[in-house]
Amino acid sequence: MRYLKPIAIALLIHLFALLAPFLVPIGLLFARWDSKPTLDQNGLHLAVRGDLPACFAWLNTPDERLPGGLYEPNVETIYQRYGRFLCSWYWLGLRNRGHGFAAQFGLPTSAYWPGEPGYYQRGGLWWLRYPLAGGRLQFKAGYRIYKLLDSSFLAVPVFTITKA
Repeated sequence: MRYLKPIAIALLIHLFALLAPFLVPIGLLFARWDSKPTLDQNGLHLAVRGDLPACFAWLNTPDERLPGGLYEPNVETIYQRYGRFLCSWYWLGLRNRGHGFAAQFGLPTSAYWPGEPGYYQRGGLWWLRYPLAGGRLQFKAGYRIYKLLDSSFLAVPVFTITKA
């Protein structure tokens, strides 16, 4: 059960992610925006920040406020060209779809996993990162760890293949 539970939850999260592009615009209609621009969590990018109401928390990213990660050039370009609504839709509905939903199943933990591929355990949590296709892809399963806005760590169920 230790290995099946996070994989089953991760597959449920993938199903939810199919609906995210259609659900996010509804949630964004209720977003609450700050009255003045502030810097992101890294202290680098100035923007008017916002949050979804608690009833839409399952659509949000727990580690970055709206309009999203302006530290990524693609996200910043969308923000500059199309504004905060479309940038927030891209951030929540395409780039990070399902992150808030996944966080609802998250468990608190103390730190990130080591960066190298391998199998790791900490208490009831586990993480497998295995290189595929000559190292160009990675199979990831178990609990991926995110650092939240309050600097705590959250382990979220994951079952995926990504670019290395």
